[in-house]
Amino acid sequence: MPTFNRLGLLEQAVESVLNQTFTDLELLVVDDGSTDGTLAYLESIEDPRLRAISLPHSGNIAAARNGGATQARGNYLAFLDSDDLWLPDKLKLQLACSARAGVRWSYTRYDYIDENGRSVPGRAGKWRPLSGNIANKMVAAEASVTICSVLVDRALFEQVGRFDNDLTRRNDYELLVRLSLAAETVAVEESLVRVREHSGRVTRGMSGADPFLATARAYEKLLRIIEDPDLRRVARRRRAHHLAEAGSHYLRANSIRPAARCFVQSVLDDPQPRQLASALYRGLKNRRRMPWSP
Repeated sequence: MPTFNRLGLLEQAVESVLNQTFTDLELLVVDDGSTDGTLAYLESIEDPRLRAISLPHSGNIAAARNGGATQARGNYLAFLDSDDLWLPDKLKLQLACSARAGVRWSYTRYDYIDENGRSVPGRAGKWRPLSGNIANKMVAAEASVTICSVLVDRALFEQVGRFDNDLTRRNDYELLVRLSLAAETVAVEESLVRVREHSGRVTRGMSGADPFLATARAYEKLLRIIEDPDLRRVARRRRAHHLAEAGSHYLRANSIRPAARCFVQSVLDDPQPRQLASALYRGLKNRRRMPWSP
C-alpha cells in the first residue's frame, strides 16, 4: 500500500486490510515521505501484521509498490491504494476462487465510492467477468481490471518483472498486461473492492494531453515485449489512438509543435483517417482563443 499525505483516507484503507476475514496476512505500507503524521500513525498501530516502510519522497508509485513487494514475505501479493478499500471477504474469496481455477493471478469486480464513502452508481460501467487468456482484451483495454483488485502469485510477479519504475503513470495497467501475457486468470464476480473518487486522487492530477501521453508510453513499453502479430497490431492501434488524442489536447492549448509530433507518430503507428480527422477537428474547434505558441 503506497501512500503520501493521505492520513484520513489511509486509516480507512489500513482498517479494511487488517479486518479481513482471512487473517494470515502482512500489510506493508510504503510511505513516500509524507509530512502529515502518516508515519507516526502507522507506528502507533500495535498489530504485528503491519509494517511501515519509510522512503524519501519521489512521487514514483511504481517504485513504492516495488519497495513493498521486495520486503513482502508471503507467497501471494495484493495491492491497495491508500484511498481505496477492500471488503472484509476480499482475500478469503479470492484465494479460494484462484485455487479452484488453478490460476496464478486473479481479479475481482469493483465499484466506486465518493470521498465520504457513498456509492457512485454507474461509475464503473458494465463489468464483465473475463477469465482464461485475456491478453487480447487487456491490450485492447476492454477488460475492467484495477490493480487494487488483483491477487498474484509472487513468483509470477517476479517472473514478469515487477512494476516498471520508468512509468510514473499507467505502470499498473502495463503490469496487468504483462501478467495477462504470461498466464491465464480468473475473475471473481463478487464486488470486493471500493475505488474512491475524490479531488486528491493521483489520476485527477493529470490533465490535457498528459493521461493520453502516459498511456501511449505504456503501449510503447509493451510493444517491446509483445511478439504475437495480432496483439502487436492492437497495441499499435491503441497507441495511435492515445497519441491522436494527446495531439488534439495540444491543439486546444495552441501548442502546435507537440500536437504535430503526436499526430505524425499516430499516423506512423496506425493510419486511421477517420480517427485522425476527428482528433484534429475537436482540437481545432475547442482551441483557446489566443496567439499560437510553439
